[in-house]
Amino acid sequence: MKTRITELFGIEHPILCGGMHRLCVPKLCAAVSNAGGLGSLTASTYPEKKDFVKAIREVRKLTDKPFWCNVTMLPAVHLGEENYKNYFDAIIEENVPAVEISGMPVDRLANGEYLDRLLEAGVKLVHKVGSVRHAKHAEKVGYSAVIAAGVEEGGHPLNENVATTVLTPRIAESVKIPVIATGGMADGRGLAIDSQNFWATFFWGLLYLGDFRGEWGFSLGFFLFLPSFS
Repeated sequence: MKTRITELFGIEHPILCGGMHRLCVPKLCAAVSNAGGLGSLTASTYPEKKDFVKAIREVRKLTDKPFWCNVTMLPAVHLGEENYKNYFDAIIEENVPAVEISGMPVDRLANGEYLDRLLEAGVKLVHKVGSVRHAKHAEKVGYSAVIAAGVEEGGHPLNENVATTVLTPRIAESVKIPVIATGGMADGRGLAIDSQNFWATFFWGLLYLGDFRGEWGFSLGFFLFLPSFS
C-alpha cells in the first residue's frame, strides 16, 4: 500500500509502532520494521545516553529497515533538559531517520538549537498535538507531520477534552503536512466512520499479544495502524 506516510518514512506498509516506555525496546522495534512497518524505540526507557546509543545500535543489528525514536517531553514525565539534549544528540549522531515527539515542541529546547540540528541532519520530525494552533506551529517550524491526539487517546500533550472526531478534521483543513489521527477508534466501524472525514492518515490503537515475556514478564502492548485516506 502506497500512502503519504509510506513515502515519508520509506516503509512498505502504513503501520507505525508508537512510543511505549519500557516496551519499545530493540527487539520489538526491529520486529515491526522487519514486517514492513515503522518500529519505535522509546528514549525514556534509557536514562543514560550511552544506553540509548547502545539500544539504537542494537536495532540496527536486528534490522536494516527504517525505524523512529520516541522522545516524550511532558511535565508529568519530565526527565530534565540535559536528558532531552542527550537523546537528541544520540539521534543525530546515530543517524536515526525519524523521531516522534510528545509534549514540549523541540524548538523550545535550548533556544531552538536542536530543531535546527535535527532538520540539518535530515531527521523527520512528527509532533503529537492536541490543538489546531499547535499543529500550525509544528508545520511552521518544519515538522514533517503531526499526530492529532483527541481526548480518547490518553497520554497526549493537551487535555482540552476535544474528541478525535472533532479535532482531526479541524487540523487536517488547517495544515498541508500529513495528519495522523489517534484516539477513540477501536474497531473497523470506527475506521470506516472516520475515513469519511477525509483525514490524511489514521492512528489506530490495536491490542496485540507479543512474545516478549522473558523481558517484561507480560506480553501486552499496542500497535498503531495507520492506513492513509489522502
